[in-house]
Amino acid sequence: MMSNKILFLVFFLLFPFFSFAQTPSANKTKPVKKRAYVAFGTGIYWDTGLNKKYLDNFKDSGTGLTPKLVVSGQDFWFEGGIRLNNGLIFSAKMMYVPLKRKYLDFIYKGQEYNYNIKYITVNLGYEFSLGRGHKLKPQLGFVYYRETTTKAAYQITRENGQITSITPYINKNVDEEAGAVLDLDYYYQFKSNLILGLRTSVMYVLGLEGVSVTPIVGFKF
Repeated sequence: MMSNKILFLVFFLLFPFFSFAQTPSANKTKPVKKRAYVAFGTGIYWDTGLNKKYLDNFKDSGTGLTPKLVVSGQDFWFEGGIRLNNGLIFSAKMMYVPLKRKYLDFIYKGQEYNYNIKYITVNLGYEFSLGRGHKLKPQLGFVYYRETTTKAAYQITRENGQITSITPYINKNVDEEAGAVLDLDYYYQFKSNLILGLRTSVMYVLGLEGVSVTPIVGFKF
């Protein structure tokens, strides 16, 4: 499957760097303490995957309608990571985004259909201390992207140019791609190692795919 190939390639490319980062340096008298963390969040996601330049390619021939450029919804994500000996942070994240769009054709016009986006990412980041518990962490990651669309469709039968029957059916489509993501986290770390903050994410898959803004809740251990 394409998903397995993408994940294998990502880990294959990162493995040499990951191994090097875990090797303690002989020149360091005080190696950076490794510290794992888990975090999650839910917030606003904007699906920007439709490029305005190609919007006419999605125009319905019957109604002449085109889809909205941007669709918003609520995303859910979970992430775990570990700080390496050189200070870099290696992490993996899963994100799920359920969304809706309006039908454009004349039979289902005005109604909505469901689709969802799943992201699996592996990331490298670095945490900057701003003092008094305030932290800033940018991270860049490789993305496996999977979009699943399930919608009602129909088949029209014609005889002598006249419509004789309309047969409805369910059409399911799956799109899988690879891309990149940039996360920027700002959070406060309490003495209990609880972290609370805000994350902004930008996803790039064959173009600007999505933007997400969510609160962060996490714990370091």
